[in-house]
Amino acid sequence: MSQARAAKLQTVIDEACRRVVHAGKLVALTRLREELRITPVNTRASALRERAYYKWPTLNTWIADLIDNPFKNRLSTWITGTKKWISRFGTAGSYGSARKVLEIRARAKDKSKISEWISNNDIGFSRNLTDLELLYPEHSSGIQKIIKIRIGCFNTALKLAKSKTLAEEYLNKCPFCNKFEPETVEHYLYKCSKWTDQLPGLTCSKLLGTLLGGELKFNYAGILKNASTPAVKSVLSTAQFITATSTTHAITFKELIVAPAFWTQKRKGMETLSLHTPGYRLKWVGEQFMLSTISARATCIPFINFAVSSPIDNGILVCFLNLSWDKDNFDSPSRILPMSPLQAFLSGSL
Repeated sequence: MSQARAAKLQTVIDEACRRVVHAGKLVALTRLREELRITPVNTRASALRERAYYKWPTLNTWIADLIDNPFKNRLSTWITGTKKWISRFGTAGSYGSARKVLEIRARAKDKSKISEWISNNDIGFSRNLTDLELLYPEHSSGIQKIIKIRIGCFNTALKLAKSKTLAEEYLNKCPFCNKFEPETVEHYLYKCSKWTDQLPGLTCSKLLGTLLGGELKFNYAGILKNASTPAVKSVLSTAQFITATSTTHAITFKELIVAPAFWTQKRKGMETLSLHTPGYRLKWVGEQFMLSTISARATCIPFINFAVSSPIDNGILVCFLNLSWDKDNFDSPSRILPMSPLQAFLSGSL
């Protein structure tokens, strides 16, 4: 029932959730858990403990006798601790309310912008998009991107411009229709003239929640029964639209990526960067990067492509390096040439 006690296990679960949706560490965890319908560990444990507290005294077993006759020589027991916890959160006498109370508290503490956006547009905090993907595998790619939109991991020109990946002009300009309006999710789905022939049927801003699954409140069987309703059809049309435009969307972003200031600023002195290859140190010396060994056991690799960055999917692009050195004389530093972002994409670094 303690959030601190469950922290380590919760960290493992959160990392698994990030990997499932290919999200970075900056994703809002509360939003991610709600979207995947994964209950936090402490909430789940609290609900089970509350259930045991109310159910076990009614059983014809030894546990009922132990609960009815608690230890007299202990100040704190499992029963007294549960009573204090239930009275603290005001759930006494209302079986099943512990989970609701903790979910409300977690949502109240969540101050992320994506959660605020979800709430303001009536998109819904938890919708059954995963079952929809199972029923319509031909729309799998589009539905996965809808999930990314709902958790705040979908790249738009505005988001990439804020992260310095695109030029500053795209803070107030759409690179696809060239109108002086930032490319937000709303602009992308029903305003951008670039996608006029492929836009989903709904174009009213009030229906943004419907396009992104706000009315998809059905379970697996409910989706099958309501396959012809607007709640299901609108999400599938949005998924189809995103799939049809995603290739052009990605290629345009790759072409517009600017050379970061990391390469244009003059270096002074020496700078040490971390390298994922054990036993090597990467340094900036004068006007070039140098690579040297720092361990006698370091193995030499003739050629390696190394990106000092996170993938573009996370909205971060710092720099790319093309590392090579002499296999026969790897104790001496070798020159490291920078790669342009476009070269990095073509060579498969991303």
